[in-house]
Amino acid sequence: MKPLGTHIIVYGEDGIVAMTPIYEPVPTYKITKIADFGIPTYGDICVAKNKHIFLDFAGNLWSITPDLNLQKLGYSEYLSPTLAVTQTTPILTSYNEIDNECYIGDKTDSFVLTESGLSEIKDTITSGMYYYKSGNLGGF
Repeated sequence: MKPLGTHIIVYGEDGIVAMTPIYEPVPTYKITKIADFGIPTYGDICVAKNKHIFLDFAGNLWSITPDLNLQKLGYSEYLSPTLAVTQTTPILTSYNEIDNECYIGDKTDSFVLTESGLSEIKDTITSGMYYYKSGNLGGF
């Protein structure tokens, strides 16, 4: 479960739903189905500014925005080989707020998703540290 706007997005192996709080007639959540497909592991979700980026079982990247718009980004031709390896070795995803970049990788392959598209990067992303605009130190 990851927050997105006024929603909580719930990711599972068999689907993705949004839980939206409602207050009348009694406090509860409205459940909205977003997708009939799910994600392989919890690490396949990159929580970016105003959107989530995630991988499906076919290795496609998808995005969800706060208005619950689901958009297929694709890139399975690059990520499927990585995903096959990571069924036993989870994928690491991380968001760099300063540069608005989502890093996706495992112990052998790494990629960066920017507004321009997906690029493979030479270095293996296993962890890192960066500064938020507020000056706080972050890590992944």
